[in-house]
Amino acid sequence: MDAIIGKSLKRLDTPDKVNGKAIYGIDARPAGVKIATLASCPVFGGKVAHVNDERAKTVPGVRQVIVLDDLVAVVGDHMWAAKQGLDALDITWDEGPNAAVSTADVLNGLVTESEKGAQSRNRPATPQRLSERKRNSRRPTTSRSSPMRPWSQ
Repeated sequence: MDAIIGKSLKRLDTPDKVNGKAIYGIDARPAGVKIATLASCPVFGGKVAHVNDERAKTVPGVRQVIVLDDLVAVVGDHMWAAKQGLDALDITWDEGPNAAVSTADVLNGLVTESEKGAQSRNRPATPQRLSERKRNSRRPTTSRSSPMRPWSQ
């Protein structure tokens, strides 16, 4: 058997990638598969209070609107139908006990606790241990599966 390591080999898949013929996992569309889009409460801990789905159900390709405690899903034949159906929903949220909590409130609470010498892995979180960059670093809170968190994918 000839050795492959160290040899330049022809990439047989390159032409299809360049001309758009390559099929990727996201391109797979088995018969009958539907697409869903989701809306979740913009406030952590909030719940769905009311959903008016009349307009969404008139969007061509929308198959179903599913209402759970804390999110609403629109199922469609394809992404555009599901997205348009979601946009057509009239959702009222019960923002719950965190409705008045702002990012600044959370940040101030974290700063206050860290200045008290809050523990992290049994070590005090003192300013001497933290670099200036890390002490002043700010990132918004997003869910683990959020596309806004590409570093978690």
